[in-house]
Amino acid sequence: MFRQLNSLMIIAVLVSTTSLAQQPRNGSTILAAGNPNLTQRMVDRIESVYEFLLEIRLSNAQREQFQQGVVSYWTRNDGEGMQSILSNLKYADLSTEDLRTFRDTNQATIVENMRRDTDSPEEVVLVQAYDATHPDRRKTTSAKNFNDLVGTWSRSDALLASRDSYSGTVTGVSFTDSGTIEVSANGTFKSVKQHTHCASACCRLDGEEDFGSLTVEGSMLVFQIKGGSKLVQDDCSGSKSARALIAPHRESYRWSIRPNPNTNATMLCWNTDADNAVCYEKQ
Repeated sequence: MFRQLNSLMIIAVLVSTTSLAQQPRNGSTILAAGNPNLTQRMVDRIESVYEFLLEIRLSNAQREQFQQGVVSYWTRNDGEGMQSILSNLKYADLSTEDLRTFRDTNQATIVENMRRDTDSPEEVVLVQAYDATHPDRRKTTSAKNFNDLVGTWSRSDALLASRDSYSGTVTGVSFTDSGTIEVSANGTFKSVKQHTHCASACCRLDGEEDFGSLTVEGSMLVFQIKGGSKLVQDDCSGSKSARALIAPHRESYRWSIRPNPNTNATMLCWNTDADNAVCYEKQ
């Protein structure tokens, strides 16, 4: 089996700040009420994660600005932002070795994404600290824009079925998964995806093709899908092929352009949820 997806893919985004009175660094202090309450220990832990990942040390003033940004999730009852913090806190539980591996793979992507999210003051202070500490890395972490998306990108993954060493009979499960997206300079895109899953000598094919316009809105990649179709062909159930039209709709994802950690090829990735991403290589 071969894979192009990086299993440790996360783009952490923090949002705008509100005023906060100076609080003592007492871990049990509740900074904002919510479900759960936000404590000083939670803020200190996520701050420590960023300092390690970015190889920086925030000043007292910078720590306060960072804290204000995190607190603003709770004071605005921003459910998405709160969940992002809670999800990212799990990285504080990683071993130093695992966190260092994560840093080596993701540091440039995290900083590049922060540069595009200029409306977040606490991210601005993280980037300022990063640039002051690593002025030689500014070029490699520069913010990507729409022009960097133009071109053809593809992905492929596969799992071969097992073969009996005596009879040569193919057994077990196999699959192929592939996709291509073409982005034009005029802002349009078209994509094709196909997944085939085989088991017990029968296969199911799921295919999709769609088209529309593509824009970049800060840290978000926005697909305005104008149309397309889905195809299902399931030999295992004996059903005939079924095709359905895709209605116009909008999809948006946090995104990055990053090197493949194994081949150094350029990849376009977007998060499908908090802990997973799909990645396409530039052709």
